Amino acid sequence: MENNKLIKAQSDLVKQVGNAISITNKLLSKPDEPLLIPYRRKDKWGFCLPDKTIVIECIFDFADRFRGEFARVAIDNKYGYINTKGEFLINCEFDSDAEYNTRFSEGIVLVRKDDKYLFIDNSGNYLNSNYYEAASPFLNGIAKVNKNNKIGYIDRNGNQIINFLYDSGSSFNIFNKYAIVNRNQQWLIIDKEGTFVKNFPYNSSIMKYCIENRMNIINEKGLHGFLNNRLENIIPCVYKYSRYYFSEGLVGAWKNHYEAGYIDVNGDEVIPFIYHNLENFTDGLAGVCLRDKWGFVNKHNELVIPILYDEVGEFSEGLAPIKFNGKWGYINTEGIVVIEPVFEDAAQFNDGLARVVFEKKAGYIDQFGNHKIKCLYKPNTFNVADDMFFFTIGLKWVTLGDNRDGFINIEGIEYWED
Repeated sequence: MENNKLIKAQSDLVKQVGNAISITNKLLSKPDEPLLIPYRRKDKWGFCLPDKTIVIECIFDFADRFRGEFARVAIDNKYGYINTKGEFLINCEFDSDAEYNTRFSEGIVLVRKDDKYLFIDNSGNYLNSNYYEAASPFLNGIAKVNKNNKIGYIDRNGNQIINFLYDSGSSFNIFNKYAIVNRNQQWLIIDKEGTFVKNFPYNSSIMKYCIENRMNIINEKGLHGFLNNRLENIIPCVYKYSRYYFSEGLVGAWKNHYEAGYIDVNGDEVIPFIYHNLENFTDGLAGVCLRDKWGFVNKHNELVIPILYDEVGEFSEGLAPIKFNGKWGYINTEGIVVIEPVFEDAAQFNDGLARVVFEKKAGYIDQFGNHKIKCLYKPNTFNVADDMFFFTIGLKWVTLGDNRDGFINIEGIEYWED
C-alpha cells in the first residue's frame, strides 16, 4: 500500500487543501496547536479555526472532528483520514461502519472494505496482510478478530497471539486484563496469553461494567451479584435486579420488583430494601421512589428531599433534574427549586451547562436557568455520551432538520453556512 500517494481522483483536492492552509502553517506548528473544527459550507465540509478562518478547504462530502492527529473524511461515500495539514494519511477508499464509528485507538484504526475488516497504523501502513470477517478496535493492546466464524486475538504488531478457537468473546475489558470467551457453549475467562483462568457460569451481556473493582454478573437463574477483581463472587447472585456499577461505594439492588435498597462493596446492606425504585448516589444523595413519587436520601437513609416528584435525575455540580406536573426543572441539595420546571426534558449539569428540551428543541442552560445555547436543535441528536464529548472537547454535532447539520462549540457558535 503506497500510503503517501493519492489516487488520481484526489490529487486535485490535495492541491486545493495545500493552497488553503499555506497561510496558517505557522499557526499550526505552534506548541499550543489551535483546535481545528469541521466546517460545513452548504453540502461540502472542511476545517476551520475557532474564529471560522478556513484552513482546510471545504471539499469533502463529510468531515468528522480531529481525534488526536487525524480526522475522518469522506469523498463519494468512501472514507479516509487526513492530518492537520490536510494531507491524506489514508485514502478515501473504505466503507462507513456505524457500529464502531471508526477512529484511531491506541494508534491503530479499524476500517472496513467490501465487508472485510483490516487495521491500519498511524503511519498509514497495514498492520498485517489479513482481512477479517469482523473485528473490534484495540483495547489494552489487543484486538478481537473473527475468521471462519471463530474468534481470536491479535497484538498491536498484527501478530496472532490467541488462535481462532472461540465461538464468541469480549475484548480484554474485564478489569483490563481478562476476556470472556465462549467455546462449545461454555463461557470461560482467559488472560492475555490465552491461558484459561476459570469458568464463567454467568450471563456475559453486561460484563463491561467493571467499576470500583466490581463486575456485575447474572447467574443462570437471572439473579444479580458481583465479582471482585480477583474474579471471586464476593457478592452472591441473590438479587432480582441491580444497578450495573457502584457509585460512591454503594450500589442499588432489588430483592424483588418492589423492594429496593443499597449494598456496599462487601455486599452488606447499608440502606434497607424499602423502596420501589432508586438511582445512583452522587453528591452524597440518591433518588428513591415510593408509590410512583421520588425524593432523595443520604447514605444514612435520612430523607433529605421530600418524596413528591414524578421523576428525578442524579445530582451533578450541586443540582439535580426533577420532573413535576409533567415538566422538568432543577433543585439544589437542600431541595430548593432553583430552576423552575418548564422543560420537556433535562439532563445533568457538566462544566456549568445542562442540556434541556423546550418546545421540542434542544439546547443548553447555565446553573441560573439562562439559555447559553438556544433551544434550536433536534433532541434526537443529543445523548449523554455526546454531552460528555461536548464538555470535554467543546464541540457538539447537532441537527436542525432538512438534512442540515453541523458542529457548535460550547458558546453556541455554529460552524456552517447554508
